[in-house]
Order: sequence, then C-alpha cells, then structure tokens
Amino acid sequence: MMNLDSTAPRGPQLPAASVPSDLLTDHNSTSVAAYWLIFFALMLLLGLTVLAAHWNLGALSLLIALLIAGLKAALVVWYFMHVRFASKLTRLFSVAALAWLALLMGLTFSDYLSRGWIVGTGK
Repeated sequence: MMNLDSTAPRGPQLPAASVPSDLLTDHNSTSVAAYWLIFFALMLLLGLTVLAAHWNLGALSLLIALLIAGLKAALVVWYFMHVRFASKLTRLFSVAALAWLALLMGLTFSDYLSRGWIVGTGK
C-alpha cells in the first residue's frame, strides 16, 4: 500500500521570491458585459458576412468579405487572446504577424490578377 503521508517530499519546490510578482497578478480586467458585447459584435459581423455572400458586387465582394473577416479576427485577437493587456513585445509580434500575412496575401493576389494573359494554354 502506498504511503500518503503529507510530510513526504513532493519534488522540487520553488521559493516564493523566485516567481515574479507580475505573473501572480491577473491583468485581465475585461468585464463579462464586455465579452457579451464582443460576442454580439461577432454575431453582427457574421450576419454581415452572410448578407455579403448573397450580394453580387463583382470585384468588391472579395474586398468586403476580407474586411469583415479582418474585423472579426481583430476582435478575437484583441479581446479573447488578451493582446489588449499584453506587453509591448507581444503587440509588436502581433503587428509583425499581421504585416507578414498582408504581404503574403498581397503577393498571392498580385499573382492571381496577373494570370489574365494566360488564356487558352490548356495543351
């Protein structure tokens, strides 16, 4: 039978002074009402996405869909991923990731738009 004595060693213990105090405090001060507001904003943007899918706006359809998706992504990152309360370094890397995504999407769309001259080369 196993000894369940509370005085038995339980592995390495960190002294209380070695844990930074800012890790012990909760920086998230977002209220439940704010989360509900963000939820309803996301639902509204979802409805706009569905409406935009039914409108025939030609080339603007893609732009509108990407703008709505960008707004939804920004809300999720800013509030639910807590970038709003993060350090400046975390914000910098978030902006760098967004810039990298914009660069990749821009290069992809420029490649797609430049393929108009390749018509009828299915041999």
